[in-house]
Amino acid sequence: MRGWIGWLVLGGCTGTEPEELAPDAVFVDYSVAGPASVGTQELEIPGPEGLLLKAQVWYPSDDAQGAGVSYDGLLQGEATLGLSPSCPVPRPAVVFSHGLGGVRWQSPFFVEFLASHGFFVVAVDHPGSGLFDTDYSQLAPVILRRPAEMAAAFDGIVEAFPDCVDAAQGYAATGHSFGGYTAFAAAGARVQDPTAAGADVDLGDQRVWAVVALAPWDAEAITDGTSEVDVPVMVLTGRQDQTTPLAQVRRLWNPLGVTPRVFGVGDTAGHYSFSPVACLLEEGDGCGAEFMEASVVSKWVNQSSAAFLSSQRGEPSADSQWTPEDPLIDWTVD
Repeated sequence: MRGWIGWLVLGGCTGTEPEELAPDAVFVDYSVAGPASVGTQELEIPGPEGLLLKAQVWYPSDDAQGAGVSYDGLLQGEATLGLSPSCPVPRPAVVFSHGLGGVRWQSPFFVEFLASHGFFVVAVDHPGSGLFDTDYSQLAPVILRRPAEMAAAFDGIVEAFPDCVDAAQGYAATGHSFGGYTAFAAAGARVQDPTAAGADVDLGDQRVWAVVALAPWDAEAITDGTSEVDVPVMVLTGRQDQTTPLAQVRRLWNPLGVTPRVFGVGDTAGHYSFSPVACLLEEGDGCGAEFMEASVVSKWVNQSSAAFLSSQRGEPSADSQWTPEDPLIDWTVD
């Protein structure tokens, strides 16, 4: 097992009852943003194969929240450029991986919320599968390289922010769509090498302590390979997803043998419900009035993910907040 703190084993398919806390414990409400201001910075991180990765970090700050950043002039966020990180102790690290044709800041509601609750989050633009450079003819090497780029992102913030990120504490792997594949592969899922007639390869990083996968794609490289994952997993997806349909996501979920594992399905969520930037360019599949409202998606994803990850780091008040009750969301919890 990788180096993360123990978990609470849950049962049932709906929200859990609040746990009784120790008298001196402080209850943290994960249904709302955390108490910290959120800062963001851009940096460059050395990647595999001599690549230089463009990265974005989000982190808690004690500075006053200022004007929200405009990500590459395309999407408005709430984080403020240049705030000083607040790291009296090392922060739990999260690495986010974008989808195919996505970008490092594609889901600001998610990464900014995690930072407000004390996480130090980093995401990189994955060369060859990003918003401006996707090359479908080169996806095979990209499939193999992406998990290493996730690991490099973690190494980069360890070096750039040594007071904030402890290499020995590892990181949670998160991602949307192709990024969901990347997170699973980094966590040790067995991958079929698309460049070697399907030979199995291990692209895992032993420093990963949890996975949160949003509408994950199998990249046509993971079959039953998720059976090799041995860290806690949360999968959130949409019943109306046309890009990574529910049946395909279940093929990633079903082989998992870890505890805990949590599966949430939004009845009217589509693929791009988890990636607001896509709705600037796309229609349907999560973009439009017939799908789950963006505010509902963000509240669901944020609370569930932040509570789940905080629980794995030993926060007792998080245990009962993984699975918020909502008639639009179906839960399976082991």
